[in-house]
Amino acid sequence: MKLIPREWDEFPTLTGLRRQMNRLLDYFPAGEETGFEWWPAVNVAETPETVVVTAELPGLEPKEIEISVVGDTLTIRGEKRIEREEKGKTWYRREIMGGKFTRSFTLPASVDAEHVDATSKAGILTITLPKRAEAKARKIEVKVK
Repeated sequence: MKLIPREWDEFPTLTGLRRQMNRLLDYFPAGEETGFEWWPAVNVAETPETVVVTAELPGLEPKEIEISVVGDTLTIRGEKRIEREEKGKTWYRREIMGGKFTRSFTLPASVDAEHVDATSKAGILTITLPKRAEAKARKIEVKVK
């Protein structure tokens, strides 16, 4: 069992706290074999006509990504494969995470699941979900009597 040295004098600064956290995390192996999961960064935005979801998925091919819409929930699934240990190779740092991921979001408006469009370019997945007619904002004219 490794003991983790404590250097309390470094904690008063944010940099010192970060340094201590990095030292602590260096005691644990990284990668999918430890059961760690990763989550791609995602943005969700709404326009008058659509809901647009973008996700950072570097290194994934479109065939490795699964997208589904059930009711008001969008789910993105996939698996990012990472290089396994090889004989004769010494790792000094492994920060590229891999493994399976699932992200689910409650959509801010009712969407037409039959007309969803998904594209991938330079590691960025863009999902465009058109709103149903009843979810689109309508301008109501006020009449004078």
